[in-house]
Amino acid sequence: MINSVQGARHNRGSVLVYAMILLSMVLSSGLALSILATSSAESTKELIYSIPAFYAAESCLEQTLRQYVVLGLTPDLSTAGFSNQSLTFENKATCDRTIQYVPSTGTTTEMTVTTHSKYKQSGQGLSVTITR
Repeated sequence: MINSVQGARHNRGSVLVYAMILLSMVLSSGLALSILATSSAESTKELIYSIPAFYAAESCLEQTLRQYVVLGLTPDLSTAGFSNQSLTFENKATCDRTIQYVPSTGTTTEMTVTTHSKYKQSGQGLSVTITR
């Protein structure tokens, strides 16, 4: 009987240690889940914002290609005053367009149109090279 009383006195603090360990595990799991949820929300927001950014870049590129066809497929759009420029759309997306010409080498001429757009925190870019 004496041994069981001494054993009970010896184990009194162990429940507190186990409770602290369990509490710290639950707390760290909750913290990990909240970090995961926050990063997932940021990724989703980035994906949602990248769609208008992509369409803005595509619109800039399409405008340039349409002008290329309207001008009779001339490889040098700068002769018509069509050059690098920045555009802002109704949804506040912006687009920077760069046109680069490679002079004729023999029978071919190249024009590269590159567009970079930005919508909120997301950015997209497209590039097309036309060889004639």
